[in-house]
Amino acid sequence: MASLLGNVARYTIAILLSVLLLPALLPILLQLPYGKISSRWYGLSLRVASLITSIAGVNFQFLSPEEDLERKSLLHSPLIKVWTSEVRVKGGKKILCKTYDQPGRWMSETGLENLHTWLGDVAMQSMGVIPTHALFDRAGLRDVMRNRVITVGFDNGQPIAFNAMVYIPYGDTPVLHLGLTMIAKTHRGMRIQSPIFSKGLVLPMFNLRKFSYYVTNIGASAAGIGAVSDYFFESYPNYKEDVKCTEAHLEIARFALRHYRHEFGCSKNAIFDETTFVVHGANEPLGGGTQEFIKEDGTPVSFYKNQRCNDFVAARIDLTAGDEIFQVGKVDFVGTSLKYMLSPITKKKV
Repeated sequence: MASLLGNVARYTIAILLSVLLLPALLPILLQLPYGKISSRWYGLSLRVASLITSIAGVNFQFLSPEEDLERKSLLHSPLIKVWTSEVRVKGGKKILCKTYDQPGRWMSETGLENLHTWLGDVAMQSMGVIPTHALFDRAGLRDVMRNRVITVGFDNGQPIAFNAMVYIPYGDTPVLHLGLTMIAKTHRGMRIQSPIFSKGLVLPMFNLRKFSYYVTNIGASAAGIGAVSDYFFESYPNYKEDVKCTEAHLEIARFALRHYRHEFGCSKNAIFDETTFVVHGANEPLGGGTQEFIKEDGTPVSFYKNQRCNDFVAARIDLTAGDEIFQVGKVDFVGTSLKYMLSPITKKKV
């Protein structure tokens, strides 16, 4: 009870300060152009924001314009570059989560090398091998990390899980591809996937200044497909088959698969079936697919809590051929964020 009251008090003070100091926060709230005249105002705005979030007990690291190496990027410049938070998972264990927004735009070479090492360590703990996926390619590391939202989970300082999402420039607001999630075998079943996934969804809301945006997913995992069906809005296709395909669903899927396959390990030779949203041969290695995800024995990647979803996936894809299902949905600040924070969720977990 005392802890709850303490949190309420901190948040109340932070909100009051935000209102009182609103003029100082305008440069970052309104995304005013950064220049010689506004540089001091912008610097003050960042210092005030840091003060308010520290009072609220939220560990944000803000990005100064001088740190951004890609100011002319098609993507927004992240306001918050790192979000550090501690979460409790099943069994009461504390896991430290660090979420990075577009680290390739601002992170040092040493920082990028450390991040690359952490991802590789988790992959080895998860699969026993590092997949042939752009995320693990040391060559062009900064380019690979320019448009990603990476969350890494640590247990006693050791990386044991990660989620890597991808921004896809699309219209006024980028689409967030849900990407790849890996969890060490020693830490599975602890519901770690929910907090690391939710961090990667919530941080873009702050940086995009949007309460709602589109997401995409590609996978053969019934658990992942079921989660996207249940926890996102207007998800198509979904195992309940209660959402009709709209022009927005189709256009986003076409755009992502036409221009950004390389970002999520999808073979350039794969064929997208617009009637079913199945990507045939998505993991075919000759076209740049992630061959380690092909199930040669045809056994399911995972199972979802609702058998209807398991049947839905099994009826549509051939795991031995590396098929995957492409989904388009929408994240919503109130609905989706709470669902992900309070409910267990599994993405393409390997």
